[in-house]
Amino acid sequence: MKTILVIDDIEYVRKTIGRILRNEGFTVYEAGNVKEGTDIINRNRIDVLITDIVMPEKGGIELLMDLRKELENTKIIVITGKVSPEAEAFRNLVKEYGVSAILFKPFKKKVLLETVDKILGSH
Repeated sequence: MKTILVIDDIEYVRKTIGRILRNEGFTVYEAGNVKEGTDIINRNRIDVLITDIVMPEKGGIELLMDLRKELENTKIIVITGKVSPEAEAFRNLVKEYGVSAILFKPFKKKVLLETVDKILGSH
């Protein structure tokens, strides 16, 4: 079974995503910040990383920069509710860090599951 790490500082977002994915049979880890997420990445094999971009202290972009080598074989989904979909930074993010998908909050359960299935080639 595929393993997914969800990093989001907003607990209900993180817990909701985690519950949806667990109900589909995925093994899911959850982290409320980049430090917790980094610890999980360093101890486990992660197939998919779902990370918020804007978080207190350290954000998702810094995570991708810091762990570029560790995330080399990990599919990455970026989630955000604070950045415009048209932002040049997002186009650069996809190119620079190999981001597989970007989801803009709020997104529907169906969109989340379709995105995960697509990047995993259906689990």
